[in-house]
Amino acid sequence: MSVSPCCEAVLKFIAADCDIAVYWAHLHTSGIDAARMKKYDRQICSEPKFDRGQYEGMTRDLTEYLRTLKAVHSGAGAYTRSLFSST
Repeated sequence: MSVSPCCEAVLKFIAADCDIAVYWAHLHTSGIDAARMKKYDRQICSEPKFDRGQYEGMTRDLTEYLRTLKAVHSGAGAYTRSLFSST
């Protein structure tokens, strides 16, 4: 299972020049729909909307965020933290 299908969906959406069908297709393959996203602690109540001037920055930031999520969920985050903790 993916650690962040919502983040991945936004990245795919941007890569497809903001094709909203690509966004929803990715979410649906992960079993996520609009009703489920509205139930999140931090609700997602609207579709993403960006202009081309935001693509580069959003892609960079979301890619780094996704990398962090994957590291934490894979255990690499805990391992890295243990290297730098003072115990």
